Amino acid sequence: MNRILAALLYAVPMASTGLLVACGGDDGAVLTTSSPVLDFGEVSVGDTAAVTLRLSNAGAVEAELSVPTISGPEASSFAVVDVDWPRTVQAGGTLEVALSMTPSEPGLQLAEIAFSTGSGGALSGGGGAALAAGASLAVGLVGDAVVGGDDDDSAAGDDDDDDASGDDDDDASGDDDDGPSGPDGDGDGHLAESAGGSDCDDSDPTVNPTSYEICDGVDNDCDGDVDEEAIDAGTWHLDADSDGYGGPLLTEQGCSAPTSYVDNSDDCDDLDGAIYPGATELCNGTDDDCDGAVDNDAPAA
Repeated sequence: MNRILAALLYAVPMASTGLLVACGGDDGAVLTTSSPVLDFGEVSVGDTAAVTLRLSNAGAVEAELSVPTISGPEASSFAVVDVDWPRTVQAGGTLEVALSMTPSEPGLQLAEIAFSTGSGGALSGGGGAALAAGASLAVGLVGDAVVGGDDDDSAAGDDDDDDASGDDDDDASGDDDDGPSGPDGDGDGHLAESAGGSDCDDSDPTVNPTSYEICDGVDNDCDGDVDEEAIDAGTWHLDADSDGYGGPLLTEQGCSAPTSYVDNSDDCDDLDGAIYPGATELCNGTDDDCDGAVDNDAPAA
């Protein structure tokens, strides 16, 4: 299992990931995250890597956030760099939260960071289900802790390939890891395209050829396509009779609904536009309203 998927499977069931709504009528605060998962990549044990999470408030009022909490199997490897809390996200504004990862043991590092409103007001998740006061928005945190080389410029007594002249950048595998040099503005290990590299956005460490595509309108994996085969894509059902309800058999995956597709599979006869959930039941030997019963509640003849 790749580390992005592992983080999604861990964080998503815990809270309403990626969307936090502070109720206040239709004009409340609506917070979204830049990504459901923050990937720190490979980090040597004892080293520190930093990643920035961006929160956006699409609502009409400001939102005050309490001190975020980090939990999970390797929570101690992660930290919030910002110390000035609570923080306020203005209506229509954004807030950047700096996070760090400093692993002490090798292996997959997995945790989640949770944000909640400071007021304790009622919240609701992105799926429309009501949540109790203090409900949180969770974002997965993941990284690979690796053991680096000794890099001691010694020609003997170790497993790297330092020679007598003393060269640097050797790792524990015994291979010289000196690679192409050039600008890597976001520190994700991929050179900018302007320098002959493959990073199509050298200002964002989450965008590079090894990233996973997500539904955010960005070419995350630098393959020239946007939102294709996204790991958080939805399932859409063909609505062949255009009654607003899809059938269960023909589906497509995507970040938005293809033409003639809808987000439900509740139609029990997708070839008849008069048959759908909520339709009027008639005395015709047909389950018109898709409730599993025939001619029930039909008007008297």
